[in-house]
Amino acid sequence: MTTEKNNWFIKSIFPTLHALVYLLLFWLVSSFFFRDALRLSWWSSGGFVIGLLVGFGLQWVTKRNFWFLIQSRKITTYILITLLEFAFGLLVIGPTIWVLNRFVPNSNIHSICCETPKDYGAAAFENIQLRSPDGATIAGWYVAPTQQAGDVIILIHGNGYDRRGTDFQTRALIAAGYGVLLYDLRDHGESAGKLNAFNRMQAYASDLQIVINYLKQKPEINPHHIGVVGISLGSFATLNSTTETLNSFRALWLDGLVFENFGALRPPRTLRDAAKYVFDIQTRNFAKWYYPDPIAPPTKLLREIIPTITQPEVMIVASGLDDRERSNNEILLPLMGGNKEMWFIKNAWHIGGRFEVPDEYRERMLAFFSKAFASP
Repeated sequence: MTTEKNNWFIKSIFPTLHALVYLLLFWLVSSFFFRDALRLSWWSSGGFVIGLLVGFGLQWVTKRNFWFLIQSRKITTYILITLLEFAFGLLVIGPTIWVLNRFVPNSNIHSICCETPKDYGAAAFENIQLRSPDGATIAGWYVAPTQQAGDVIILIHGNGYDRRGTDFQTRALIAAGYGVLLYDLRDHGESAGKLNAFNRMQAYASDLQIVINYLKQKPEINPHHIGVVGISLGSFATLNSTTETLNSFRALWLDGLVFENFGALRPPRTLRDAAKYVFDIQTRNFAKWYYPDPIAPPTKLLREIIPTITQPEVMIVASGLDDRERSNNEILLPLMGGNKEMWFIKNAWHIGGRFEVPDEYRERMLAFFSKAFASP
């Protein structure tokens, strides 16, 4: 009995180690897809089970077909097979699954109902429908300035929301007499147009330029007095504009830079970073084979973009409770100074400052724009 147990234990060593390698591979790849612990656990557990079954299968095959090999060569064979499987999963299977499932972001198109700028304090407003060169429709609202002659602020919402996601900031700005333009990002709310995971930052930036051009045609607007309030994804949409566009603004209020820039290739600092770097390059290569239209080059890192903004006043608002957002913004701290500030809201989660410290948030934002528009 003891001999049988020992034999079973020995026979289980390779399948178990193989299962652990699969667990690591599934966790690594799924961490590029998901961020919640439950999904990561399911994928990792599935990887372990599959790895265990494949491990026993490989052991059976090698026993039947490599019977002439001595034990040390069998171990070498097992190691080489496992390493090849890991590399194939990271370089081929994972990127293929990513491109097939994540190439086109989830659509957030929906109707805008039962709320208008009049609910935010505006006496009147215009519904706008702007057309981009590629046929996309950009929908939004425009409210002319009342007290702040010529000054207008573009408000851009976060992922999964629509123009109503900037209602807090819009109320404060309308009450202060600024002109405002709220619009739905492409493939959000009532804005429609082609979008994919690799080109969306460039598409958002292009759509923002169309909005800017629309405002510059308004006789009541000073074309040099345009500001932006970007919330989460809206901040990224703003920062991925050209350097010329960024420096044409008078003020940028950017709340919620929770990640590094979408599509940027971050220099690896850990083994996981290195694996993700390789994975990102592979998904981009697979996308070029999969998609007939050109794939945009990687975006710049935020730390590369921020120093190029030399003209407008910049305020970066960050969460104090979200570790990922806080650490991402702390990297940018050395770039602050001059025309740039950073405000960590200690007790707030991602874009939650308006809920935690609404009065301070409102006062700081209005003071920021008042100073920016008053400067020569």
